[in-house]
Amino acid sequence: MSNNDGYFGDAGLSDNIRVFQTKRINKAVMFIGTFLATSVLLFLFMVFLSVSYGIVSEIPFFIKILIPVVIGAIIAPIATATNKQTIITIDEESFTYVKGDEKESYLIEQFCGTHVAKNYSNGAYINSTRYLKFFLPNGNIRVLSIPFDEKEFSDIVSLLNSKQRSAIPDEVKDGIRESFEKEERFDIPKDKISQSYNKSMGIRTKISVLITGISIIVCVVAFILMDFMYFIAVALMFGLLGPLLGYVIFAYGRKETKEALAITPSFVLVDSSAVSFENDRYDSSEIERIVVSPPAYASLGKDNAFRIVILTDRTGIDHKYCFGKAPKDNRNMVYEEYSELINELDAWCFANNIEFRTDLG
Repeated sequence: MSNNDGYFGDAGLSDNIRVFQTKRINKAVMFIGTFLATSVLLFLFMVFLSVSYGIVSEIPFFIKILIPVVIGAIIAPIATATNKQTIITIDEESFTYVKGDEKESYLIEQFCGTHVAKNYSNGAYINSTRYLKFFLPNGNIRVLSIPFDEKEFSDIVSLLNSKQRSAIPDEVKDGIRESFEKEERFDIPKDKISQSYNKSMGIRTKISVLITGISIIVCVVAFILMDFMYFIAVALMFGLLGPLLGYVIFAYGRKETKEALAITPSFVLVDSSAVSFENDRYDSSEIERIVVSPPAYASLGKDNAFRIVILTDRTGIDHKYCFGKAPKDNRNMVYEEYSELINELDAWCFANNIEFRTDLG
C-alpha cells in the first residue's frame, strides 16, 4: 500500500539539522549470537532428520556436531560484515542516506512520497516494510528502504513534508487560509457502518452456534459408541474446546468494534478557526497535533483496525475518533469521503500552524 503524501505534514519539527540512525550492534555480540543460533538450529534439524526419517543417521555423532559448527563459523562473519548501520541526515536543503559505504543525497524538493508494504503470513499481519520515494533528474523515482520503526519513519516523513511546505509561496498559503471562510461539513454514514457491523456479528453468531452444535453431536455419538474413558476424552476435547472456539469467534473484535462505533461521529464541521466532531468542538488554539490513518492505504494491516483521527490538545490529552475501515479490511464499513476529510484537516492544520501527520505504520 502506498501513501502518496499530498499532505502539508509536520508543523512541529523545525530543527535545522536532524539525524536518524539505527542502533549500532556490537560486532562481537552479533558474531557470537549468529554463530550459536545457526549451529544449534542446524544441529537440531539434523537430529530431526535422523530420528524422523533416518536421514544422516549413519553420520558419526562427532561429524553431526562439526558440520553445524563449520557452517555457523561461515555464516556468522558474513552476517556481521553485512550488518551496516543506517544514518539519515536532514538539513534545510537536503536529505542524505548513508549505509556503510553507500551514500545518497537528494534535495528536499525531490521527496515525492512514501510506500509502506504490509507483510502477511496466512492472512495475518506480520509487520511493515517502509520506503521513501525521490524524483530523479531523469524522471525516474528512487525508492529507498528505511529500516526504522513506525514512529521514527513518521518523524522523517513529517520533517521532509515540513521543509517542503516552508517553500510554499505566500500567495498559496493565503489562498488556503481564505478557503476556510466558509464552513465545510462532512456527513459520516454511521448508521450504515453500524448495520454492517451488526450483520457481520450475525454471521459470527451463526458460525459459533454451528461449532457448538457439532461439538455436542460429537459428544453424543461418542457416548453411544465409545467406552466410558474414551467418551470422557472426547467430551473434554470437543465439549470444552468446541464451545470455547465458538465463543472466541463470536467475541473476536466485538469489544474493539463496539468502542470504535461509540466514537464514530455522525458529522465533522471545519471552519476557519475550529473543527467539530459531532458535539465536540475544538478551537485551533486548543490543538497541538492531529494524527490520521492514511486514506491511501487499502488495508491498515491490523485486525479490527478502524481509520482514526487523533487530536492531541495543548494539555497532552488525546481525543480519538473513528471513520470506518479501509476498503480491503471491510468494504461494507468504508466511509467513502475519508480522503477528502483528511485533505481538509491537513489544509486546516496548515492554515492554523498545527502539526499534522499520518500514521505510517
